[in-house]
Amino acid sequence: MKTNSIIILLAVILIALCGCKKIEFRNDISGQWNINRISGGFILQTPTPYFDNLYLKKNNHYFIYRNDTLLASGSYNIDKAMNGIFFGAKYEILFRKDYDIEKRLFFPFDESVAVTYYSSDTLYLHDYMSDGFGYLFTRPK
Repeated sequence: MKTNSIIILLAVILIALCGCKKIEFRNDISGQWNINRISGGFILQTPTPYFDNLYLKKNNHYFIYRNDTLLASGSYNIDKAMNGIFFGAKYEILFRKDYDIEKRLFFPFDESVAVTYYSSDTLYLHDYMSDGFGYLFTRPK
């Protein structure tokens, strides 16, 4: 009986710790991100980014700007990665576009992207396909 209680207690603590880490990631990822590079595709292209900044707000809204002009906005949701084996991704972000000035922005809108690398000053997002595009963002200095 005592062994079962200990196992249940350990399981509850483990679940609580996993939940806390996800919340910290959500808070840490919010803020301004500058696009540094887009690369990938079938022939390893490096298209010129047509936007400058991605703003992720804590209220799960995002904004895309170029030269202080709003190009797109919408909502986003962060969840655990679909399969966890795609480039070692632990999280994914689902973008839902509400506004798009050009109706065709070259960014992974309306779909999930894998968060394949994250640090306090670097964010790397990748399409969920091996020949998809990767988006390297850095925080402003």
